[in-house]
Amino acid sequence: MDICYALTSRGDDLYSQQTFVSASLVRWIHPEARITLVVDELTEPALHSCRDRVLDIACDVVRIATGMENPTSRSRVLKTTMRGHVEGDLLYLDSDTLPIGRFDELFEHGAPLAAVQDYTEQLLGLRRPRWVRDLYRHLQWQYPPKHYFNGGVLFMADRPETHRFAEEWNRRWRRCVAEANCMLDQPSLNSAVDEVGLKVKAMPHAFNCAVRSTVYPVRRARIFHYFTSQADKGCFSLLDHLVRHVRERGDLDWQAVERAAATGDPYVADPPGFKCKVTSGRYRQAVLLCLARMVGLARGTNVRCG
Repeated sequence: MDICYALTSRGDDLYSQQTFVSASLVRWIHPEARITLVVDELTEPALHSCRDRVLDIACDVVRIATGMENPTSRSRVLKTTMRGHVEGDLLYLDSDTLPIGRFDELFEHGAPLAAVQDYTEQLLGLRRPRWVRDLYRHLQWQYPPKHYFNGGVLFMADRPETHRFAEEWNRRWRRCVAEANCMLDQPSLNSAVDEVGLKVKAMPHAFNCAVRSTVYPVRRARIFHYFTSQADKGCFSLLDHLVRHVRERGDLDWQAVERAAATGDPYVADPPGFKCKVTSGRYRQAVLLCLARMVGLARGTNVRCG
């Protein structure tokens, strides 16, 4: 079981800390797992210069020369090319994922690729965001794609067809950047899947649960996916709490981890917003929030319910 992370970091920063936390939970759940860090030419010396703790949990460090200065671009190159640099079947995890339950099934389906449908598809079916449609049409890609998978948890078998897919994925991502100024790798991922005709095993959303965005109960999740861009500044999420604990105390809050694994709760405090309360099973708090909203409207004040 090879678990891979694409890490672009200045050393001991948010991204390396998140990767350390995520990889630590992988090791806790699957002690037999082989953890591989895929890094760029600027990240590797930065990690070594500060003796970043993430190096201690990695079994292998694979360096890929990206030829790019921009950290986002370097990260995307790592992600879209790692299949050609790592031997054997692999499971890619975003650094802002937290495994809290066993995920053996992601390796046991027999397909060359496995992923979870993106939360937009879970919610809207074929009515994907307009920007996805516009991007596909601008680049003259087949639209709509057969499925729209999230790239944060991605199994890639070591097979010729998967290598062809990864090469096409990288080519299409580069087109996205050059012709549409779009750095996101997910549109090119799904377009590449259709272009090469790759069979993809659609896994249950529990294996890539978009904590802040899903409409499904998150307490059934095996892998939480928080999205760094939606970080809780109030430190409501388990990920933010664990990163802060590592930063301030040098280790994980294992009591919080064990509590989350037992309850399925992705938060360490009552999160803001109606949807987050409902999907995390805080029904009483959700009702109270809506009642406060109704009272606020009656009184002419503004209390957000969503």
